[in-house]
Amino acid sequence: MTVVFLVALVALTSPLLVFTADRARDRRIRRVILEPGLANMGDIARLLDRSGVPHDKARRVLDRAGELGISPQTMWVWSRRFGADGLATAITAGLGHGELLGHLIDGTSPDFRDLRVLADLRF
Repeated sequence: MTVVFLVALVALTSPLLVFTADRARDRRIRRVILEPGLANMGDIARLLDRSGVPHDKARRVLDRAGELGISPQTMWVWSRRFGADGLATAITAGLGHGELLGHLIDGTSPDFRDLRVLADLRF
């Protein structure tokens, strides 16, 4: 009887836990949109995942960003301007933190066609 009760309790509360976790993630994203300085690598990983970037590619992007010294805050702002795919392409192609910031500050766009070629060659 106790086992049945526990199974029923878990079955009833599991959707609530998922719903609560989803709401917390959505709240976090809304907060980071308003305050990009709060962005962390977990936020970037979720952004890449929600944008449909394959998991293995997202992992490589995050690893490469660490190697290049790109902050999560810069990655967040870049993704808001150029999209998650633009972020993945730029980092995979090897643009560094300074280059990303330069484009953001100057209001310019890199040549994404050339960057895609470089990104394809690197991975």
